[in-house]
Amino acid sequence: MVRSELIIRHVVTPLERRRLNNVQVVIIAQNSLSDRMGAENQMKQLFINLLKNVVESMHGGGQMEINLHQDAAKTYML
Repeated sequence: MVRSELIIRHVVTPLERRRLNNVQVVIIAQNSLSDRMGAENQMKQLFINLLKNVVESMHGGGQMEINLHQDAAKTYML
């Protein structure tokens, strides 16, 4: 079982410390995100790749907002 929010925070924290491309990361999450089935290392790699692509595309810097929410069946990251 994996906690999506914890994995994302684990991936985002080093990015924030390095302030890559002057990008600030904001995470907005529901208080009640439940655990999901999945391989933790694969989820981390997925989020690393996704966030790296976003940071690299923001040439002038700015703010990246990650919204996490879920319904009965799925967890969403927008």
